[in-house]
Amino acid sequence: MKTAVAARIGAIILAVQSSSYVLACSIPDDAGVTIEQDGLTIGIIWQQDTPPIVGEVFELNIIACEESKPFVGEIKASAMMPAHNHGMNYQPNVTMKSPGQYLATGFVFHMFGTWRLKLNIFSDERRYDIEHDLTL
Repeated sequence: MKTAVAARIGAIILAVQSSSYVLACSIPDDAGVTIEQDGLTIGIIWQQDTPPIVGEVFELNIIACEESKPFVGEIKASAMMPAHNHGMNYQPNVTMKSPGQYLATGFVFHMFGTWRLKLNIFSDERRYDIEHDLTL
């Protein structure tokens, strides 16, 4: 009897510990940008609730769902101006807050024009290169 109870408790604990990887993942309605590519869906939410302002530091919340599950891997971010063939003066940093939830800090678009946000998203199994243009 005690062994059966202990086995059930162990199964419950294991299910709770691994639940962040099996829970469904979805992009919130307030995402400013939603991008889908080969089973990966990315949602970008401007940290300050509006698109970037020229010359001001900004952050991005990135929600990443792979096959409707939270993505667990690494994301690198950068941006460049295609018309001028140059990037930003800063290198953003991306950290995972929880599976599927990332915070990208240290962006500054220092000129008016079209900027191309570039996200390199990779895990042991896959790599995605996502781009999105934004005109300021």
